[in-house]
Amino acid sequence: MLICGSILTILAGCMSGITSSEWARIGLPLGMALMTVFFAMIFVPAWMGCDDTFVALP
Repeated sequence: MLICGSILTILAGCMSGITSSEWARIGLPLGMALMTVFFAMIFVPAWMGCDDTFVALP
């Protein structure tokens, strides 16, 4: 079951003609792939011992 978004999201989906099942077929796998890539970019260097990956802002 998909959770409906905000009113703007629902209106944008209606205006573009995209159904929730079409969005789920495209958006969910794409979102999972992007989350996996960002997870690897953030946490894998720390596990490998590269602690100087991120620079602390003053």
